[in-house]
Amino acid sequence: MNTVKSIPNKKITYCLRVVYFVLFTCFINIMIMLPIIFYKSHQWLETYFLLIIILSFGLSTLILWYVFKVVSARILFKNQICSYSIDDFGFHYHLFSGGKRSILFSQLSHDSNRSHPDIYLVNYSNLPISLYVYINTANTNKVIVEQLYFQLGGFLGEYIIKNSHELACEFFKRVRQQRPDITVSPEIYYQLNIHPEQFNFDHDVEHRKKRNRRWVFGIVAIFLIGICLFIYYKHRFIHGG
Repeated sequence: MNTVKSIPNKKITYCLRVVYFVLFTCFINIMIMLPIIFYKSHQWLETYFLLIIILSFGLSTLILWYVFKVVSARILFKNQICSYSIDDFGFHYHLFSGGKRSILFSQLSHDSNRSHPDIYLVNYSNLPISLYVYINTANTNKVIVEQLYFQLGGFLGEYIIKNSHELACEFFKRVRQQRPDITVSPEIYYQLNIHPEQFNFDHDVEHRKKRNRRWVFGIVAIFLIGICLFIYYKHRFIHGG
């Protein structure tokens, strides 16, 4: 039985954790600074500014160390997903506790009203993209809606997945093989850049979308920098004579 497992991207995950740590440290620093600004003089603030920065870094490190300690001990997050896999039976979520939750191909069902495709997409303008499937529960024999996703958040102990596109392609390929009666929204193939017949990842479309996003980001960044420079020079001209 051919099983495809998620591959963690540790480098990006660790980079994201550094970014999260810096942002969290800035937040802690602001929380410490706010009451001091109101109750202490400007001279006192300049004198102890370095000490406040060190204190905020230390406090942030202590809090995040405790969070990761809790995660590694699997106390509060034992039901959190740590990896995915796909085999001939279905899609499996592996948990920190050692257990797993599964969406089996045999459980896939149809929309009773036929108002949606059997696998459809919502929030495709946001990340992460959310897929929904109809499944027939074995216990109650009722059709319910279950969320399906191929990526993890990369913060509370889990890793960003390197092969999320491969997992998505493999899932829809096996849905076609195992359950040809299940309908899939065409929007899914477009948003995930999957060829609807060959079920492979379309790299050209993905590169084109990334290039467009870089252009938009660059234009917005230049616009914001221009505004900041305009405010700076206007303020300097007014107050500098």
